[in-house]
Amino acid sequence: MKIAIVTNYPSYHQVDLFNALALEPDVDLQVFYLRKMTPGRQWTELRKVEHRHEFIREIRWHRHFYLNPGLTAAVDRFSPDVLIITQYASLGMQWLMYRSAIKGQTWVYWSETPGVKFSELPIFGSNTLRLLARRLALLPLRIARPRAVWGIGRRAVEAYTCVSAVPCENVPYYSDQSEFRAIKRGMPNSPLRFLYAGKLNHRKGFDLLVQAVERLSSLRSDFQAVVIGDGPERELLEHYDERTRARFSFRGFRELAEVPGEFAAADVLIYPSRYDGWGMGVVEGMASAMPVIASRGATSACELLSHEKTGLLFDPGDVDALAGCMLRFLDHPEDVLEMGERARQAAAALSASEGASAIAQRARGIMGL
Repeated sequence: MKIAIVTNYPSYHQVDLFNALALEPDVDLQVFYLRKMTPGRQWTELRKVEHRHEFIREIRWHRHFYLNPGLTAAVDRFSPDVLIITQYASLGMQWLMYRSAIKGQTWVYWSETPGVKFSELPIFGSNTLRLLARRLALLPLRIARPRAVWGIGRRAVEAYTCVSAVPCENVPYYSDQSEFRAIKRGMPNSPLRFLYAGKLNHRKGFDLLVQAVERLSSLRSDFQAVVIGDGPERELLEHYDERTRARFSFRGFRELAEVPGEFAAADVLIYPSRYDGWGMGVVEGMASAMPVIASRGATSACELLSHEKTGLLFDPGDVDALAGCMLRFLDHPEDVLEMGERARQAAAALSASEGASAIAQRARGIMGL
């Protein structure tokens, strides 16, 4: 069974999954990457790509707009039984959708919920233009008739069900959790260490964490907010008093290989994102046996976290609720280990090996095998 996947760039969780999928006994996999990296990413040390792949030449004339003139010929040379396309905004993938329909090619669309709220790199400044462009870009799902649509999370399934009449299934992101699952947990640190991992920007909700820490610092001094990552909102702390600033420990940007060590040294992960199409950090925190305090703005949090069992959920932008969740663990540090272990168990369903089996099985079903 020949499976071709066309995707944007070799993001680490996709590389993990594709490496595992290539090991499935009846799968002949070829991945076509359209870019080496996307704007805003700081990683310089990426996962080793151990599956057959090809980087298609990119012609760029804008931060968001680019062409890959060799893409169609490359896909044709491989001649897949099933073609999986992972974006609607790429011009090359748009062309592949229409062309696959014309040729009668079996293709599947697999992506996050359409549209990114609070995007730091919007394509259009006008909301009207964004909605119009999105409607046009999603048109192939309606008229080019993919064999199936795979939404990354239930929100994506609901959104694409309104766009396309073909079956839509929940196929989330999967990744190699081994480095996180190898972390050994003992008693929580004293003072308790809350970890924020990600960009320091509005969409990720770093400002909400700063405000929550300010409120807590007037009540408690037995905690630290450890921050890994960088971004424009780091300067926010300059406007707060010394008591608030003293609660923060900035570790700076970390390469992928350094992240598990930072997770191992913390007790509770905080994921206050106002919006995330998925949010891999939630899964990694859970796999690390940490309870996660997460906003319902992150799809992965809504999919995976069980409130008061594997972590705590709060509504996007609710600073009081975030501070209350943090206080909950400060008052009951004995819950950290128990919740964290349940979180680790829940995250196991999204390992790369589980994902490879699930995708191979779905492809077999599409082929009638």
